[in-house]
Amino acid sequence: MKQLVSTEILISFLILLLLSNLYYIFFVKTGMLLVLILGALLIFISQYFRKKLRGLVQFWIGLSLVLFGMLSNPYTLIVLFSFLIILAVRYMITRRKPVHVIVTADKDVHVYGQKWFNTQETPKEVYRFDDIHLQHAVGDVTIDLTNAANLQEENLIVVNHMLGKTTVIVPHHYQTKVDYSALYGQLKVGHEFTKRAKNERLTYLSEEYHNGVMIKIIVSSIVGDLEVVHR
Repeated sequence: MKQLVSTEILISFLILLLLSNLYYIFFVKTGMLLVLILGALLIFISQYFRKKLRGLVQFWIGLSLVLFGMLSNPYTLIVLFSFLIILAVRYMITRRKPVHVIVTADKDVHVYGQKWFNTQETPKEVYRFDDIHLQHAVGDVTIDLTNAANLQEENLIVVNHMLGKTTVIVPHHYQTKVDYSALYGQLKVGHEFTKRAKNERLTYLSEEYHNGVMIKIIVSSIVGDLEVVHR
């Protein structure tokens, strides 16, 4: 299964983005160079006043100027639009054929090689569970604990996500502790809890069971939902 965006595509996109901006600034509209310099300067100065309102205002003004300077370039818009089309097409393809996270020969699950741009899920067969720390960019993540063996009293799942949905399937009668933060998204835990997040942090703790097993789920996302399903 190929990655949603290969390293070659990402490097080509960044090179084209850089060349299109250099061409536009130096050969088409040289005045835009001053806008970009001013924006970058404000962002740099704002780092000295990060804990004050003044620094926050300077940062957002600088960022707005940089984005305005880049997005006013028609060549940048063409490159960006083409990249988004490639990303959307490959994302739809990977949703139909998700890849496994990583399964070793002895049925362990380890996330050593992080795949930033694709859809990932744990294996369908029985596997030996180990704490999961997953860095992910674009795509859906599905972690199914119904096939996980040797769960401890405390089991940790950490997912740092940019765009996409994270689904964690937990067996019945396991206590679940959820810590979810997102710029925009929704936390749903079975039929018990549903709440939309807008640049905030949400927590949830289920009841404790006699087996003493707890699943700790920590997910941070820019845009993406977290759903915890009991099965």
